[in-house]
Amino acid sequence: MHQLHVRSRFVSAPARIVRPLLDRAMGAMLGYAIEWDGQAVTLPPVGDPDAAGVKFDYLDHHLDEPEFRVFKFVISMFASASRNQKRISVPVVLIPQPDDEDGWPVVSVATPKSMGGDRVARHLGFLYERYISQLGDHALDRLAEQSEGEIHCTAILTRDLDEDYYSLNFDDPDDLKYAPVDINLDLPRARELANAIERFFTANDIDHDLEGRQRTDHVLARLSFFEAPEVSVGPLSLTTQAGSVGEASSLTIRSGDTLIGHVAFGHLFLNDERHRPAVLDGLRKLDIPAAQPRATGDIEWAPNDPPNTTADWRVGGFRFRWAERSGPSKQTFARYNPTTKKLWVEDQRLVAPACVYAARLGLDVAEVGLPPRRWTLGETVWRGHLRDLAYDRTPTDSPFTVRPLNPLLFSLVPRSVFGAIPGLRELGRPTGATGEDHEPAMLLERFGAHRSTLFPDSTSTGALGTCRICERPAGEFLTPICTESLVYCHRCLATAATGLPATERALAEATTRATVAVRALAAAEFDGAAFVEAQLDTVHGDPEQPVPAADIDARILQRIAITRGRLAWTRILIDAGLADNGIRRSRGTVLKAVDGHLCSSMLEKAVDDFLHQNGIGHTREPLYPYDEQFNPNTRRRADWLLSDGTFVEMWGMPNDTAYAGKMAEKTELAARHRLQFIGLTPEDVGRLSEIFAHTPRDTGA
Repeated sequence: MHQLHVRSRFVSAPARIVRPLLDRAMGAMLGYAIEWDGQAVTLPPVGDPDAAGVKFDYLDHHLDEPEFRVFKFVISMFASASRNQKRISVPVVLIPQPDDEDGWPVVSVATPKSMGGDRVARHLGFLYERYISQLGDHALDRLAEQSEGEIHCTAILTRDLDEDYYSLNFDDPDDLKYAPVDINLDLPRARELANAIERFFTANDIDHDLEGRQRTDHVLARLSFFEAPEVSVGPLSLTTQAGSVGEASSLTIRSGDTLIGHVAFGHLFLNDERHRPAVLDGLRKLDIPAAQPRATGDIEWAPNDPPNTTADWRVGGFRFRWAERSGPSKQTFARYNPTTKKLWVEDQRLVAPACVYAARLGLDVAEVGLPPRRWTLGETVWRGHLRDLAYDRTPTDSPFTVRPLNPLLFSLVPRSVFGAIPGLRELGRPTGATGEDHEPAMLLERFGAHRSTLFPDSTSTGALGTCRICERPAGEFLTPICTESLVYCHRCLATAATGLPATERALAEATTRATVAVRALAAAEFDGAAFVEAQLDTVHGDPEQPVPAADIDARILQRIAITRGRLAWTRILIDAGLADNGIRRSRGTVLKAVDGHLCSSMLEKAVDDFLHQNGIGHTREPLYPYDEQFNPNTRRRADWLLSDGTFVEMWGMPNDTAYAGKMAEKTELAARHRLQFIGLTPEDVGRLSEIFAHTPRDTGA
């Protein structure tokens, strides 16, 4: 018998018995019923004009300016309503989508097909995960199958009648933010809707497990078919990829520029399972150990026909994924617990390909487990059975702390650097059992790329030592700029090459710590002079005057403190006292304006000073909106953004051909998105008062 543990997220054991009975009784009394005409499923309005409705998230997703899209939708719906109408109802649809990469259910709220556009263009937001989870396992997915993939419902739109909507320009995002509107879904509470869904399937005699069977059919079809023709594998190249804290590092395998797969935990994980024989042979020639395939026994799956499967490998457990036309699915059909050696499979019909794939990986499968209902592993089996929780980064039921760094390090860098980096402890080694405890240290050091970059003239001694930063096992090496041998693990060197990560909210803190570190590095490596960020790639020193290992330790730690590629480097140099009079660049000098803004030329400084002196609110280097042709990476910036939403550019070299091309692109970009836009040339500096005569002044200036 399989050991199964049923998990409940929200209620205690007694409540799990009583609440469903109460919910069914309440549902029967309220009489909320789902409508179906044989093609379209409709969740009718609740019918309570005072109900707040069900909120959804239209801010936290990856579309450009999503709140403006929703505001424009609401305003357009009110366009045909009378001026004194505060509340209206409009049709919308719910579109279940594949679960996200963390396994959370995803349901899009969108405008109906009749309004035109594809699913991306119609998307308004997402239902909150808690509401979806309370409905039951894939309840909305099952409803959508009866309704051509989209469930019809109603949205409640409200507005504030005290606001003068009709004077606003709804094509202007700056105007839209002054139009207070609200949008909610006219749906019942989750428990009430869950009961209605249950009654819907019972009343219409629809197989509750239809979705599960159809999903299994789809997965089997995808596992049996490779979309692209098989290509031959050429000579292999390997590099070490450092794992984050609590996760194992791996060897990345490439053939030319093509990513082939990884070696992790002693197993070979491939992007295309058909390559396994060739890649295993290539690894053998490179003396790289990897588990060999095991015998599959009597399994109803062609032994020479590999399933189109990939694995998400993590410390504590592996997830098996099938392939879609666009790439690996984000969902899983099987999970392997390396501690219990148990393979959990979502459906009995998927056991054969899961076992075949596990055997190809070289996994030792001692037992196969199934959920009580197909495709319910995550809901009906305790996660501690599916993976070893001792490896979780933040478990609630087992200790997991991070060992402090070598205490001798704290005297090597300014105290303010360590004070600004609480996250530096994550370079320490976890004290709990993790995959990195069993990492092949010398093998990973052999293919590490960062040491040769940071120390170009280094040579390995072939000995295994202890990392001077975090005390992990690491390879020992010599460098002519140091009087002693050095030992830094591939993880610490990888962090030194990129710096500690920083979120948008933490950039100010990252700038502060980087300023301290840059000041110290300038004194140690660059004779106290300013240097460019790219020079951090190599640890500088004089082979004629090598320094002790502690000095090299400090230079590594200072690099760790500097987040790469995201900080205003010029500001750091100025704040570090390395460029008080400006920094020469190929096309001008960086100077501080009166208000502290950094300007790349005297022309820009003149404009910035004028804006400041005349009380015109402005920020430096704002991002332009996304544009598929002219700003696909959303990195293109203007010189200023005024407080009234106007983008301002100072065209410093309009006669340069390449520069003029960029001018034309930015001008077209602004026109496409109907941005207020001012382009200045050097001749305009003398008439800034005229150009900005009608620009609003900040009252507090």
